[in-house]
Amino acid sequence: MPRNQRYDVRPPQAPPVPGPAPGARGTDRCPGGLRWAAALANADWHVTAPLLVSLAAALGTGVHTVTAALGAYALGHGLALPLWGRAADRYGPGRVLRTGLGLAALGSAACALCASGSGWLVLRAATGAAFAAVTPAVALYCHESGGTAPARQRRFADVLAVSAAAAVLAPLGAALLAHAASWRLVFLTLALLTAAAAARATALPSTPPPPGRPARPAGVRPPPSARPLLVLLVLLGLGAAEGAVLLALPALLVPALAAHGGGDGTGGTAVAMAYGAAVLAGGTLLRRSGIRWPPARLVAVGGLLGVAAALTGAARVTPAALTGVAVLLGLSWTLLHTTLQTWLPRLLPAHRRATAASLPATAGVLAGGLAVELAAPQLRAGRTAGVFLVAAALCALLTAAGAVLARRWTTRHVVPRVAVVPSATSVCAPSAGKVSGTGQTRKTRHGFVSSRVRIDRRTRGTPMSRRILVVLSEYGYWGEELIGPLETFDKAGYHVTFATPTGKRPVALPPSMDPDYIDPPLGRSVTTPEMAAKVKAVEASDRLDHPLDLSSWLPDRPYRSKPYFLRDWEAYNTRLEKVQEQIADRYDALLIVGGSGPIVDLANNWRVHDLILAFYALDRPIAAECYGVTCLAFARDQEDRQSIIRGKHVTGHCIEYDYLDGTGFVGTDFNMGPPPYPLEYILRDATAPGGAYHGNFGKTTSVIVDYPFITGRSTPDSYLTGQKTVEVLENGLRQWGFKAQPKD
Repeated sequence: MPRNQRYDVRPPQAPPVPGPAPGARGTDRCPGGLRWAAALANADWHVTAPLLVSLAAALGTGVHTVTAALGAYALGHGLALPLWGRAADRYGPGRVLRTGLGLAALGSAACALCASGSGWLVLRAATGAAFAAVTPAVALYCHESGGTAPARQRRFADVLAVSAAAAVLAPLGAALLAHAASWRLVFLTLALLTAAAAARATALPSTPPPPGRPARPAGVRPPPSARPLLVLLVLLGLGAAEGAVLLALPALLVPALAAHGGGDGTGGTAVAMAYGAAVLAGGTLLRRSGIRWPPARLVAVGGLLGVAAALTGAARVTPAALTGVAVLLGLSWTLLHTTLQTWLPRLLPAHRRATAASLPATAGVLAGGLAVELAAPQLRAGRTAGVFLVAAALCALLTAAGAVLARRWTTRHVVPRVAVVPSATSVCAPSAGKVSGTGQTRKTRHGFVSSRVRIDRRTRGTPMSRRILVVLSEYGYWGEELIGPLETFDKAGYHVTFATPTGKRPVALPPSMDPDYIDPPLGRSVTTPEMAAKVKAVEASDRLDHPLDLSSWLPDRPYRSKPYFLRDWEAYNTRLEKVQEQIADRYDALLIVGGSGPIVDLANNWRVHDLILAFYALDRPIAAECYGVTCLAFARDQEDRQSIIRGKHVTGHCIEYDYLDGTGFVGTDFNMGPPPYPLEYILRDATAPGGAYHGNFGKTTSVIVDYPFITGRSTPDSYLTGQKTVEVLENGLRQWGFKAQPKD
């Protein structure tokens, strides 16, 4: 049989889940290239402070001019952040990071050669704008590397700790290098290190693509965003409040001490060093401790530390007191900033996540600079207590608003929360995990389990947060069976990610784009000219380009004949657990599109089965059409080998609609004749006992909802399948399209 080897899509060796190997040390750390880039960006920001006098003398200008360059640097950095964020969403964090670091290296090299004060202002502003690319690139990697919210926060804390170390060490190193040689060598060194970081960024590991908004076919209007103005105000407001307090106040500690006669000598140095050391210690502790507090509690604790710091500064201005204030502010910044960066970008859809991360940063940088400019004259006038009391009030407002919004986000803007609870069961003993709220027990790790998944039904997502994973065959999908649900999801404002078994672009079956094709069982055309045009428009667009590669994301099951089967099986289950965490974090529902192609590369594909089982364990909706329903029948727990649709009601391609001849596939001239199996018979056997197959032969449509499954019989049911999936997600629909028989 030609190409029959394509029925077994498993490669000899399963590739690892993208990212660090599960269980490896440093799983929750950012790659070295990203940490290096973040350290350089922060070092460049702080390196000029000890060089002001040398710079003014060498450039033939006043100290006020080179001091103004600090503000120009911050302004350029802040204004460039949203531009880099938009670019990162469009082109990916790797390309943006390499471009930004390359431009920053050129800017630092030009600074080393600068000969005038005006040129220095322009070059520092441009270099700050270039280094701004690091923030959205790091944020996007931290969010799209998978894992739970605590894991993302540990990655942010890791970057924050490295950046704090750079902020402490860079001024010291710059002063020593300038004293030993020249200030120009400082910036030349930065240029060389930044160029090396740009080259190193090419080796950064890739992450699974986030569920983004691909290009839309002509004539399809994008759905309106859900309350975009409110989200924008939240992002900018919290960012501005954070910058006005936690960025401005540390910068005012030394001037406040100086206003009281203690800014010279070791006192000011101790205060400045204490803040950086506290951020470094806080970031390191947060990364290693694995704190799993909810966002609202983290914001509250961080905010209270900030309030306590500001009140301490208002009560007493001495080197010892302000050193304590610096420590409290450093810890407050660590908790608040990493927490806000962990959940704030998730207020916007995944295809705007880098933009969402850059907007609060922009507001924070600009608001912090403005706050310093407004507060500095008050400190010189001796109104130190008033400045700190205002900061305490602002920090209290930030804490209250952040905690309330974090709590509302946790309960309204996410899909049902998934908690992995340790079980008393041994990892090598077959056992079952209970899914609370469903009234049934499920195997969550397919035979060898050590955890159970608990679904919290108190949470309900919003249309803005819905993300659908759509699986298509590489051997041909039926056009309308994609267009129907896809248009429905687009109208609902959902965000769709496409996936195929090996990452190849899916292709529509030619008859599904031909209105003149006569379907043999029906004796008429099943494709209207309008539908044919829609399918061709999607095929001609880039919407289906670069689908998610299931073979590089999900692990393959090891052969039991392998000499180290036990270790391979443990590694397989560990990788599956990691993938399930990623699914819980990224997708709300699964759709398997039908056509003849699924017969070849989806129906008996173990990775597809494990993908379905992961959604099933998470209690997420699973929709399938036509011959895609076969995958549900074959998705089975490896302990009892029973289909997950046992006892359920489903529909699928009934035998009256099967071809007697002409079952073909894209990419091969092989004509199978009739399908290799009658799907109706498989579904009847798989659902028994307690469930049933409903063919509804003779009726125009046949769609069955028996949660978590939404099944559509064939092409005419495509739009209705999409509509029922939306109703399941939004209205809690659990059963539809059949009359359950009373149990004896």
